[in-house]
Amino acid sequence: MSAAIQIERLHNPAWNSRFRPRPSEMKLDVVRLGSEYDIAHICRVWQRVMLFKFDCLPDDLDVMWSLADVLLGNFSRPGVYVSEAVVSIDRKLIEEFRQQVDFIWDHLCEEHNDDLYELVGDNWERIEGVRAPIVSIEDANRAHDIIMALYPSWAENVVQIRESA
Repeated sequence: MSAAIQIERLHNPAWNSRFRPRPSEMKLDVVRLGSEYDIAHICRVWQRVMLFKFDCLPDDLDVMWSLADVLLGNFSRPGVYVSEAVVSIDRKLIEEFRQQVDFIWDHLCEEHNDDLYELVGDNWERIEGVRAPIVSIEDANRAHDIIMALYPSWAENVVQIRESA
């Protein structure tokens, strides 16, 4: 004959309120810059200019190097995110990014100012004998359009990303 054994679970109401460690969530304020294709163009223009301006090279951990690495798929860098072909950066890096974009803007304005072109027929052509540009006029115009689209978006496109640590 087997005896039925009934075991009662011990229950203490205080156990429900005990501290239970949970994975912490890291909150990051990020700014959506724009499409991966557009930001890659800005990075290419920046890298092209840097080939000729060694005195202006930033540190290895500069946001533009980070963007270039992430967009090329070489590295994953903190503060730079690509999700669904949209590039975002940590809000702490936005001032550094603005400085680099201003540097590109100044270079393009200097390299393609009106004094270096003349109107020939219906087209603007570069004056003969003037130094050759580092960035072509087509790439400069595209970079100009992207930069103009970026400026108002910096303040408006701040989002919160939550990642579990």
